[in-house]
Amino acid sequence: MYDYVAFEEEHWNELYAYKGDYAEIQKTAAAIAWPWPGADAPLWVAEDLDTESFKVRYAYTDAQGREWGFATHLYVSPNVWFCLSDPLNHDIPAFNPAPPPMAWESETPHTDIGKTGQSALVIVIVLVAALAAGTAILIKILWKPNKQDGRVLQ
Repeated sequence: MYDYVAFEEEHWNELYAYKGDYAEIQKTAAAIAWPWPGADAPLWVAEDLDTESFKVRYAYTDAQGREWGFATHLYVSPNVWFCLSDPLNHDIPAFNPAPPPMAWESETPHTDIGKTGQSALVIVIVLVAALAAGTAILIKILWKPNKQDGRVLQ
């Protein structure tokens, strides 16, 4: 699944600290939220933004010169991108669409413990039998009834 994290990993060397003043967003107090710059479609429109507390964690400039800002911890939804230079443009063409879904393959070799067959069952049975036998032997050795005058107390 492609998301803002995947975008960040792909473009890490192109991200920079935002030093702007959010002028375009301050004019309208609204902006369109995107999952990442150049996504296939926007998410929603954030209206009545508190421009005093609105903060961009870092920014990205696309090939057309549009500046995008990554905002976290918004009251509506965290971790979204806004086009800072054109915040209300719904018609920004998708220049970075999500790749088609594909099966994930781990780079780390692993063992599927669900397919171990009879060997796991045999090990469990042997361990339970050994535990039962060990318990019986310990009881036989360590348990001594209280005796007084040769009688067993009840």
